Amino acid sequence: MANTNCLEGFVCPHCRSEGPFDITAVTVATMYDEGCEKTCGMEWEVSSPCVCKECGHRGQVGNFRADEAVFA
Repeated sequence: MANTNCLEGFVCPHCRSEGPFDITAVTVATMYDEGCEKTCGMEWEVSSPCVCKECGHRGQVGNFRADEAVFA
């Protein structure tokens, strides 16, 4: 089943999994000595590191876009 939310259009170019993926993202967090209270938003770029949790394939987010993926 194709992703229809945050990962819409994502697919692993190696195993064709639709996720989950580990994506290195930037967020804003309210931090205290005791820990994090909340986070606000999250952003990543096409060049952000991405790892398929299914097979371990590593690349950039742009490589995991179904319209850009070159399947191995």
